Amino acid sequence: MSHHVHKVKAFMLSLEDRPGAGAQVTADLKNHGLSLRAFWGWAEEGGIAKVIFIPEDPDQVASCGCDTCCAAEPMSVLWLEDVDKPGALDENLQAIAVAAINLEAALALGTGGRYAGVLVFKQEEDLDKALAALGECCA
Repeated sequence: MSHHVHKVKAFMLSLEDRPGAGAQVTADLKNHGLSLRAFWGWAEEGGIAKVIFIPEDPDQVASCGCDTCCAAEPMSVLWLEDVDKPGALDENLQAIAVAAINLEAALALGTGGRYAGVLVFKQEEDLDKALAALGECCA
């Protein structure tokens, strides 16, 4: 099977929810030479927006020194890759459900016959349990 799942380092930012906030983040990252694997954001109540980004090279974030990277909180997430077919994401989510692990957030995108997904957990121990569950169910 072409399924791949592994832990990757991501970074989360809390921002003011206003027009252009996300563009300011991507411009900062671009201007400091950071290439991204993934980026997504959303608005929350109280005028706050959240952004999670996954850089190609997480070590660049630590040495960057830009405002965005200095404010970003590191976190671990699971990165999924597989052939884009009906049920590909469902196999992964079912394995996590059977293991009784609660997700905090999920993102998936299919293109070019492949899909990539990112799974976010509240606690690192849940991430490790999910990694084990996915390895056993989807290897």
